[in-house]
Amino acid sequence: HEYYQKPDQVVLTIFAKGISSEYIKIDFGEQL
Repeated sequence: HEYYQKPDQVVLTIFAKGISSEYIKIDFGEQL
């Protein structure tokens, strides 16, 4: 866990993970 990054870097990481999760749900939601 890397919680000691810059605040903006942490936000971007969480935001990127959120986008990835949405794409996974959209792309593979019906297949799973």
